Amino acid sequence: MRELKRAGLKPVLFLRPLIPGVVDDELEDIVEEARRAGAVGVVAGALRASTLILARMERAGVDTGEIRRRIRGKEGKFLSVNCSDLKRTVRILAEEKGLIFFNSACCACAYTAGVVCMGRCWEKGMCSRCPNRCWEKVEKN
Repeated sequence: MRELKRAGLKPVLFLRPLIPGVVDDELEDIVEEARRAGAVGVVAGALRASTLILARMERAGVDTGEIRRRIRGKEGKFLSVNCSDLKRTVRILAEEKGLIFFNSACCACAYTAGVVCMGRCWEKGMCSRCPNRCWEKVEKN
């Protein structure tokens, strides 16, 4: 990140997947280290797991109890894991440290490139309200 920042780019920490019960106590250190390294923002994403991934984690010694407790919906190929509290924590930490929190990878990428978010997040209520201000760029065209 330091080298990217020195080169004039806008590095963003992609903090994903958030793994409940594993990263909880490390979030502040991770965000702070990214800030020190030159990150301008953070995007955090929830874990999407399959039964195979969970089994591999367990074989590696990871306690998946908290992950399993947070699984939403039906059993399927991929299981959505509710990480909204962890994402909220990352948002608070990022903002406290002067970083931009992005709701989605699309927003983060659009910001760093200075282009309009292809997901048109502002129309779906998912806009990060970052300095990119995509909706204004669209109005000009």
